[in-house]
Amino acid sequence: TTPKMSDGAVNSAKIADGSVATADIANSAVTDAKLADNAVTTAKITDGAVNTADLANNAVTVAKLPVGATASTFLRGDGIWATPSGGSTPGGNDGNIQFKQGTSLAGSDNFIWNNTSKLLQTNGTGTGEGNVLFKGDFKSSNPGDPPATGAGTRMMWYPDKAAFRAGLISANQWDKDNIGIYSTALGANTIASGMYSTAMGAETNASGMYSVAMGFVASASGVHSLAMGSTTVASGISSTALGLGTTALGDYSTAIGRQTTASGDNSTAIGNSTTASGEFSSASGYVTTASGNYSTAMGSSTNASGNSSVAMGALSIASGAVSTTMGLSTTASGDYSTAIGYSSIASGAIATAMGYSTTASGTYSTAMGCRTTALSGCEVAMGRYNTTYTPANTTGWDPTDRLFVVGNGTTETNKSDALIIYKNGNITVKNGKSLLRFTDAVQRKQLTTTVTVNTTINAGATTNINFTFPESFSAVPVVYVGNATGGGFAEVVMSLANVTTTGGKLFVFNPKSISQTPNYTVNIIAVGQE
Repeated sequence: TTPKMSDGAVNSAKIADGSVATADIANSAVTDAKLADNAVTTAKITDGAVNTADLANNAVTVAKLPVGATASTFLRGDGIWATPSGGSTPGGNDGNIQFKQGTSLAGSDNFIWNNTSKLLQTNGTGTGEGNVLFKGDFKSSNPGDPPATGAGTRMMWYPDKAAFRAGLISANQWDKDNIGIYSTALGANTIASGMYSTAMGAETNASGMYSVAMGFVASASGVHSLAMGSTTVASGISSTALGLGTTALGDYSTAIGRQTTASGDNSTAIGNSTTASGEFSSASGYVTTASGNYSTAMGSSTNASGNSSVAMGALSIASGAVSTTMGLSTTASGDYSTAIGYSSIASGAIATAMGYSTTASGTYSTAMGCRTTALSGCEVAMGRYNTTYTPANTTGWDPTDRLFVVGNGTTETNKSDALIIYKNGNITVKNGKSLLRFTDAVQRKQLTTTVTVNTTINAGATTNINFTFPESFSAVPVVYVGNATGGGFAEVVMSLANVTTTGGKLFVFNPKSISQTPNYTVNIIAVGQE
């Protein structure tokens, strides 16, 4: 035991091979002072004889070990003291990871795993197992550089900006200046430089605060903007661009579809090649344009350029303020005007054109039907192919202008009117014919024909001459002898007889005692039922 042995008393020569066993040594009895240098060799100790409890703390030093043991060597399993491969010395700072790479073993502040096909993984299938945690501190000012810069393929957590990156980049897309705080970028050559921004896909760029860019070459530069799809651009505040080649430039604008553009604030463009450039405007369909503020264009190739205008259908144009067009190739150019149908035009203010190729050019005018025209103020035209004229007042009221016209023409070169009512109350029918007023409800007309008297009439004799009405009547009319021009009519007596719906006879009596040869023309007037 310790009290029985003087310091340095035990040396290799004093101990027979295999003579020291566990039972022969008291706990902590062997100390550094009791052992002479190189006294303990493998041959002197029985297998398993010395355990931890038998050695005092720091009792075995390099000096006490056999030759070959040094501070830079290790004891191999075969009992040989050896130097690590390559001559490297284990070490490094506190917290370093020791890792063998090739022939070297070194301590490093970074864990870099090169040239290996092995996986870095965590296994765990139970509750709370298999988790991975990466912690860091966000730097609100003066953040350090990211873990890596420049081109490469990598997954990168950047706690100084609370940002995450994963994918491939060809240049500086993930360098410090292109990384927004709290941002995320995934994919190929994506940039999320705005605060709280997200970029995903390929060549996408989310530079606006709280912006999102997803897809291919999508750009979201506006605050709270969203760009998704291919080559989409959302640059306005809270703007949205979705689809292919869409652009949302206006604040709070939305562009959806293919090649649509919403450049007005609060505008919406949907479909293919539509444009909404007016504030609060809306364009939908194919190649529609809503350039007026608060305007709406729908359909194919429609254009709503007037403020608060609406253009619907195909090739229709609403250029007047608060105007409306519907149908095919309709135009409402007057303020507050309406054009509906096919090729109808409402050019007067507060005018309405409906049907096929109708035109309402007078203020407050209305044209309906087929190729009708309403030219003066407050005029109404309906039917088809009514006659045209030059009004005295296109914007107001003139008694000689038409108030109401019904056209009954057949072609552009054969126009006619069934009825015209003028602003002074006069009425004409059938291309300028006047209308008689009667006390009953029977529709009547008045016709005039002429008879020429130039024959010799004997004394006391009578001659008769047939006449025909320009138009027939539906019933036998009442006929009158009208005014006469020429000579001799005062010397004879005229009367009418044998009247039918198509004509009658004029009887001429010579009351003289001598023969006469009058030469005059007399009007025969007939009034009867249409």
